[in-house]
Amino acid sequence: MFGGNRNRASKNRRTPSPKIKRCKTNDDQCTCTSATGAKDDRTRETGEATEPAQLSAIDLLVFGISSILQLAADILRTTAFQENWPMGVKMLEKAYEEKVENAAGCLAWCHETGRGTPQDYSKAFRLYKQSADAGNMASCYSTAFFLRMGLGTKADPKQAVEYFKKAALMGHTAAHYDIGRAYTEGEGVEQSYEDACWWHEKAAGTHVV
Repeated sequence: MFGGNRNRASKNRRTPSPKIKRCKTNDDQCTCTSATGAKDDRTRETGEATEPAQLSAIDLLVFGISSILQLAADILRTTAFQENWPMGVKMLEKAYEEKVENAAGCLAWCHETGRGTPQDYSKAFRLYKQSADAGNMASCYSTAFFLRMGLGTKADPKQAVEYFKKAALMGHTAAHYDIGRAYTEGEGVEQSYEDACWWHEKAAGTHVV
């Protein structure tokens, strides 16, 4: 479950503080969101996601997953405008302990945003990476973003590009733009306008820019 206008992926994301927004595509991250998927208005940096965006991300990440994770998502969905997020987090923790698929990414989103639990980027990064290494597309994107920005871990542009590429190969639209930007700026990769152009064209083809 695991994310300005989302059109400039890496420079846009949601979080209470520091304020960070994600980019506006339809397959971003929570995995509760940071698959902040589902067409929302947030950008990975400088800004906060809207409640509707967070809820749609929950829908995205629980699709086809086990009942315990579905229950946690239902709790988060129905209490999103109340103060019962901790209940949903407890369910996610239970799902994580039971090794339920995608539970790590969902729990990571809660730690990233501070929903139902103290905000903790270190825990969020660890859980996102675990989920990403298990093959979750949205978590690959969040992991890449954390590595690029140095959130909860030491900044590592090279490794960030590797995770952006993993996300892109799995179909994450915003990741194409981030890779193109990396090649344009020579951030984590050797600067190459040819490669940058190719990735930006891919991004344009998926309506990221």
